[in-house]
Amino acid sequence: MGRYLLEHEYAFAGRWLGQARQPCRVLDLACGSGSMGLPLRIDLDPLALAEIRRQSNRMPLVAGDALLLPFANNSFDCVIAIECFEYFTDCRGFLRAVNRVLVNGGTLIFDSLNRLGYKWWLKALLGRGVPYPSPELSCGELLRATVEHGFDVQGIRGYGWVPFTRDSNSPLLPLAALIENKLRLSRYSSISPKILVAARKREAGMLCDGTDPPSDERRHETERVMSTT
Repeated sequence: MGRYLLEHEYAFAGRWLGQARQPCRVLDLACGSGSMGLPLRIDLDPLALAEIRRQSNRMPLVAGDALLLPFANNSFDCVIAIECFEYFTDCRGFLRAVNRVLVNGGTLIFDSLNRLGYKWWLKALLGRGVPYPSPELSCGELLRATVEHGFDVQGIRGYGWVPFTRDSNSPLLPLAALIENKLRLSRYSSISPKILVAARKREAGMLCDGTDPPSDERRHETERVMSTT
């Protein structure tokens, strides 16, 4: 299951990294085990950083909080945050922090659990508790928050449809993944269990404080992305 999810994440990140400005200064935020293989990595967990250091002593690593990034304004052309958004205590604070360290026109690539994904509906119907981490935002709420915090959504992809956990080794996993691809379930991001988002920091670098709704033009663009991907 981990490999299946990583394939989706690699493909999506690779597509949007290829469209980011070059040369590209990239930050792997909340890098965990370093599976994305990016040049500069930051994580709050010293054990995760120690494991990466054990594998290679050439990788630049930074111990730090994703909500209080220890970097100057406009330091990066691209920030990638995979498998971490739902662990943040302040999702909107994360968007503000990333906006600050990205250059104008810089790219943010991240994933999130979807509060309205079909798996959460099934758990509710079956009376099962929602495990930690639980999704805080729906797909629509996440996109609106992204726009409100100074980004224009460029792309979105649903994934994680197969009914297995991330560490599952079920022999049925390849078949389930094949069915997901054949049915093109990634198009249905509004009910996908997980979503990948690519967003670009607006050139003006303007932040909304969360009280002002995005303009009609940006709202329509967000809705267009949701309906066509």
